[in-house]
Amino acid sequence: RNTGEERTPPGEVVVTLRGRTGSLKGQNRCELPSLDGGEERRFALAVTTHGKVDTVDIAVMPPGAEADGAEDEQSPENAAPDEQEGE
Repeated sequence: RNTGEERTPPGEVVVTLRGRTGSLKGQNRCELPSLDGGEERRFALAVTTHGKVDTVDIAVMPPGAEADGAEDEQSPENAAPDEQEGE
């Protein structure tokens, strides 16, 4: 919901999943359209996790902006042993 009176620019919601040591466990984004003042828009976002998750970060940013942590993505095979599935 746009709680202001001015129209918002389009944006993206970015959800980032991180393990106990801060390693990236999953990330996805969803486009948000411009909203008029008071307008509400529902959206859904699915994120696949690659191991145990300790924190979930949710950010709203300009479309196409690079999200923090995208460059240090790890697959389950090269995750730290204390963060591998089932440990």
